[in-house]
Amino acid sequence: MENYKVAKDRLLFMHSRLTEGKVLYKEEEAKRFGCSLRSIQRDIDDLRSFFHNQNEDSGIVQDIIYDRKLKGYRLVPPVRNVLRNEEVFAVLKILLESRAFTKDELYPILDKLVDCCVPKEKKRQVNELIGNEKLHYVEPQHKSAFLEKMWELSEAVKERRQVIINYRRAVLDDKVVERTLQPVGIMFSEFYFYLVGFIVPKENECIKYKV
Repeated sequence: MENYKVAKDRLLFMHSRLTEGKVLYKEEEAKRFGCSLRSIQRDIDDLRSFFHNQNEDSGIVQDIIYDRKLKGYRLVPPVRNVLRNEEVFAVLKILLESRAFTKDELYPILDKLVDCCVPKEKKRQVNELIGNEKLHYVEPQHKSAFLEKMWELSEAVKERRQVIINYRRAVLDDKVVERTLQPVGIMFSEFYFYLVGFIVPKENECIKYKV
């Protein structure tokens, strides 16, 4: 008789993948857990029954279907909706064309988007579509990491906290000056992020600073 713990862990793993919007392939799961295709099919049937029972209790209709195009099983609708292939590709293109981040910040974002949102059988195709642009990606001239700074500034905006910045007046005399701002938002335009805020105490003067 099959080990109960192994069977339980397998069932929980498959449940997790289905609710995340992933596709289950019987051959792949059988190989992963070292069991027969019949065992995997039995697990899928058990999970289907589980979701049917949940439908009656929650009123949310979900079912495990066999997708002939993908040649695998998936939950519809999944608990966590995922981006479609074309949506992921659009986001990847926007990130690459924006030239907003350094390679060290951008590449992990691209890889995570592909890894978590693109089905296994489409990953190679998507990576090939953006491969040339990644190879020739031009970083922003400042070459400064920005993600953490942007998050900190966005929290300051939300919490209505004033911030002190050192700003280089490149247009006038290239002098570095200190400003106290009441930030109200962050915007992006032509390769750069800008912090929008009021100079303190001149609260009627709303300006934007390149970050």
